[in-house]
Amino acid sequence: MKLSEIVAVAVIGLLLWVVWRTMRNNREVMEMDQRFRYDTVSDMMKTDSQLDDLDF
Repeated sequence: MKLSEIVAVAVIGLLLWVVWRTMRNNREVMEMDQRFRYDTVSDMMKTDSQLDDLDF
């Protein structure tokens, strides 16, 4: 193999690896984002009901 072929294969492999990592990370981030959103909504509801209990 010539040096240019080796470089081409290495670059393509690196690109595929980056795309795969990005896709995997995006899925994890989306799952974390959904969990975080649910947590904050339930926390907001909790704090609202706690505020209702308090008399200012």
